[in-house]
Amino acid sequence: MKGVDPVIAVVVLVAISIAMVGALYSWYSGAISIQEGTIENSANCVFTSIEVRSVVLSDGSGAAIVENTGSDPVEINTIILETQSSLESYFTNQTIEGRSISSLPFPYIGECSEFRSVIVYTNCAGIDARFSSEPICN
Repeated sequence: MKGVDPVIAVVVLVAISIAMVGALYSWYSGAISIQEGTIENSANCVFTSIEVRSVVLSDGSGAAIVENTGSDPVEINTIILETQSSLESYFTNQTIEGRSISSLPFPYIGECSEFRSVIVYTNCAGIDARFSSEPICN
C-alpha cells in the first residue's frame, strides 16, 4: 500500500494548525479593536444631549435650530425630513460645541403645511432629537 510519509503528514498538520491559530488571532484582535472603539465612542458621549428647539422653513430651504444641552461637543451627521408625501435624509458633518445653539440647514421645497417632522442624528448612539411641532414659516 502506498501512503503519505509520516514526516510529510506531520508537517502538513503543523502548517494547518499554524494557519488556524493565525486566523483566530486575526479575528480576535479585530473584534477587540471594534469593541475598544465602541467603548471609546460611548465614553465620549456620556455628557452629550441635544434638542431641536424649532424648525424654520422658507422658499426652497429650511433650518433646524439645534441646542447641544450637554457639556461635550457633538457631531451632527444626519437630518431626516418627513413631509406628507416623502421622507428624505440629508448628511451633514457639523459639530456643535457644548451648551450652544446652531442652525442646521437643509433643502425644503413645498408648502409649510406639508411639514411633519425633523429628526437630527449624532455620531453618538442613541443621542438624537425629533421636532414635530409647528415650524416657523417665512
